[in-house]
Amino acid sequence: MSGERKKAGELMARYRAVHCLIWNDDKFPYASDDCQLVFFHVMTTPLSTPFGLYKASLEMLASEKRWPVKRYKKAFQEGYAKGFFKYDEKALVLLIPNFLKYNPPNNPKVLQSWGKVCEEIPNCSLKAEFFSILKGYLEGYGKAFQDAMPKAIAKLSGTGTGTGTVKKGGSGGAKEEGPEGKNDISALPDWLDPELWKDFREHRRKLRKPMSRRAEELNLKELTRLKESGQDPKSVVEVSIAKGWQSFYPLDGKDAGGRVGSTKADQIRRQTAETLKRGMG
Repeated sequence: MSGERKKAGELMARYRAVHCLIWNDDKFPYASDDCQLVFFHVMTTPLSTPFGLYKASLEMLASEKRWPVKRYKKAFQEGYAKGFFKYDEKALVLLIPNFLKYNPPNNPKVLQSWGKVCEEIPNCSLKAEFFSILKGYLEGYGKAFQDAMPKAIAKLSGTGTGTGTVKKGGSGGAKEEGPEGKNDISALPDWLDPELWKDFREHRRKLRKPMSRRAEELNLKELTRLKESGQDPKSVVEVSIAKGWQSFYPLDGKDAGGRVGSTKADQIRRQTAETLKRGMG
């Protein structure tokens, strides 16, 4: 690659894509102006990375925006409560869950080039969640990405193969775990209808985001958590399919068939936001 092309590639990496249909979202248009500005800021700050996971304190972000810290934190807390982004206050790591959907790597080499940047981000639960999102995303792509994925994931995560699988003939005679197609969960919870879960799998395939075994485990874990918080798992899955979501989220009262803000999950979500507010205050 010539110097000019390399420079152009680096410059392009500093741009971020935002889909026009963000204004048809069921949450974003109803967020406050400050919250919307903060969302665009965390998407485009020079502190960010090309893959939507980076380290930054809220004080740094507020200073860059030229806002008082108190104002920035208030808008940030609103975006956090709405699920626009996630934040680990201890590790100072921020994750934008849907970032890769609109800002994908153009080719496997771009993916591998992220490795050095990713190494500098502290290890935390959000970093692990990012790897899960990335694996699920790549499994919906073509052969070139599939061939490059083990090496790319290994470079990003600093592991051996990056796939979590055991090769044929490995120690203990373990069999190889292949990609999508061999990721059946042997025992679903008794409360989960197997046919409904098959519908969700098919939904993910239609989105070109088929689930890996790990992705299924994480989604089942989240669905269990929502059930324990008072949500109806059948409704949660059905709404996710109807709205084209890749994972599961707490339902508002109107989604669950009740009054808006009346579910136990709504109360928990508000409590989480209040806890974050106190911690950041």
